[in-house]
Amino acid sequence: MPRGSSLGGKAGRCALALLAAGAVMPAGGLGAQEAPQGSGTAVLPQIDVTGGAPAFGATRSAAGTKTDTPIVESPQSISVIPRAFIEATGAQSMPEAVRYSAGVTTGVFGFDPRFDQIYIRGFPVNLLGDYRDGLRQAFSAGLLGFRTETYGLDRIVILRGPASVLYGQGPAGGLIDRISRMPSATPSGEVELSLGSHQRYQTSFDLTGPVGDGRVLYRMTGVLRDAESEIPDAPDDRIYLSPAITWRPTDSTTITLYGHYQQDSLIASAAYYTRPDGTPTRVRTDDPSFARFLQNQYQAGYRVEHRATDAITIRQHLRYGQADLQAGYLGGTGTVGNTVSRSATWLEESLQSFGVDTQAELRFATGPLGHTVLAGVEYFRQRSDFNMGVGPAPSLNLANPVYGLAVARPALTASRSRQTLNQLGVYLQDQIRIADRVVVTIGGRHDWTETDTLNRLTGVTTTQDPSAFAGRIGIVYLDPSGLAPYANYSESFSPQLGTDRFGRPFEPLRGRQFEVGLRYQPPGSESLVTASLFHINLENTLTTDPVNRAFSVQTGEQRSRGVELEAQLVLGGGFSMLGSYTFQDVETVASNGADLGKRPVGIPQHVAALWTNWQAPEGRLAGLSLGLGLRYNGSSYRDTANTRENGDSLLVDASIRYDVGPWRATLSGQNLGDTATTNCQPGICYWGPGRTVLASLGYRF
Repeated sequence: MPRGSSLGGKAGRCALALLAAGAVMPAGGLGAQEAPQGSGTAVLPQIDVTGGAPAFGATRSAAGTKTDTPIVESPQSISVIPRAFIEATGAQSMPEAVRYSAGVTTGVFGFDPRFDQIYIRGFPVNLLGDYRDGLRQAFSAGLLGFRTETYGLDRIVILRGPASVLYGQGPAGGLIDRISRMPSATPSGEVELSLGSHQRYQTSFDLTGPVGDGRVLYRMTGVLRDAESEIPDAPDDRIYLSPAITWRPTDSTTITLYGHYQQDSLIASAAYYTRPDGTPTRVRTDDPSFARFLQNQYQAGYRVEHRATDAITIRQHLRYGQADLQAGYLGGTGTVGNTVSRSATWLEESLQSFGVDTQAELRFATGPLGHTVLAGVEYFRQRSDFNMGVGPAPSLNLANPVYGLAVARPALTASRSRQTLNQLGVYLQDQIRIADRVVVTIGGRHDWTETDTLNRLTGVTTTQDPSAFAGRIGIVYLDPSGLAPYANYSESFSPQLGTDRFGRPFEPLRGRQFEVGLRYQPPGSESLVTASLFHINLENTLTTDPVNRAFSVQTGEQRSRGVELEAQLVLGGGFSMLGSYTFQDVETVASNGADLGKRPVGIPQHVAALWTNWQAPEGRLAGLSLGLGLRYNGSSYRDTANTRENGDSLLVDASIRYDVGPWRATLSGQNLGDTATTNCQPGICYWGPGRTVLASLGYRF
């Protein structure tokens, strides 16, 4: 729509933004059934499995449609990782929790606790594909984004492939939605003490239940951690608190108020010195006396759902968030003999975000066709301030490194900027059910964005305001045997900042995917097997301008195609498992640089994982649970020309748990073989995480 039209200009966008904020509607993009148990909205059913085996997955998810939809009816690849799997594997971070799922690559940059390094189908999702409870979590122009405590999550949803039709700007690979623990009508409590590798001491608690007549529910979840990390003399400390209250004024209306507060102290650089020939060392170029990454964040919001009639439901989910960061690190600038010259970098950042998603869901029939129509308006705003200083630092002797040196904090004069993003989107979707055998999903969304970037050193403001449309169409056939073949075409877009040599602003990145797949869910079973083939093209990527190499042009293109296999199985005798295999052929198919025809740095072609769990049936061993995991990461390239490789790796994880009465003891380990892995990029290498062991004792009441 032209900028001067009624919806294209600022006035029209503000009007729709007010509509989004003023109507009553969603629990975010999660939809009703994705809400944690007891939130007041419809929830996933409690899974009871004979033989005592836990189900490491789910059969329903709203991530693909924002409506209550069985996974087998979704025309796009989806995985749900429940709390049971997070606990069984002992996952302490998002990458640890999702790395057994198909299509997911973690640790592309080795051990780096600052970010959730997660790629889906060869594309990073930690910037625009980071969601919590259906609303996007902002990320700054620097190092600042909202961090996640896994103890505060009820489940994790992975949606693969372009998803802009419902979520607006986002990566071509997909997104990850972190679903928070919310109030439950079933009273329960838990206190847990944990000890582990790297001097880890942690206390966690979770309390929930009804108040009075049951129309008010509450939940309070918290974590207090004092720990070191993989990097010597580097902290990994955290404080996390998350209160929530749900009120049901009527049987058809639910209101939930919630908040998250988190304080983290860790390091801003996990890199070691890399020799000129690309060989990594165990010598830190940083200095513990200067290195730090101190972040404070909080989020507060509400979710409202009102069932007006049996056919009409309206929802709204609104959240405000703020984060602040101070970070400092030393980096090498050159080497002469055994002496590394260094510079000091100091960052101060702040980030504010506001999002509101408003939905109306209507269910009706037209003759033999059943319809679930979803209409929505979503508004998102973020503002980030980035300030950086660079100054001198003492050199480092590689043969005899000395740490604990005094380093002056540089003045914030290297870069000072403020960036403000406003995004408004309207979307419409229809799920058409034909004779209880065929489900056709059609949807479209149009977004208007405006990004203002102020250079506070020069006083110059740059404005870009692209708009984009994204669509999707998918079809699923539901066979009575449990087989469900599906196919879809879906699109994504994400704005790009900057201009070409003529001063023209860059067009948004455009992702287009064709996917076909086959799911199998035996009738009455919680098992689910999925096989999918996908082909994604990401267009308008930047490449060097052949006329003036100081600029870029948008003639680049990346392609990702491959095969994904995933099985979540509940077997007899107390056995259950989650296994996956991914083949991803990612290639730069258009470029003016050395990366033409090459695979992107750090992306393996083959990734496989298998977690098997055995829970003792009733008897003398009742309460005992054993888990064993294998993770394989294929080799990847270290440079854009694909001349050097990072080797492949096979890692072993395991856990043992024993429940007796209200007590639970758990011992879990990651990379038990302490296999040394490196992930190198041009000019720098990162070591992968070594062996870690965590012992926990919990009491439930």
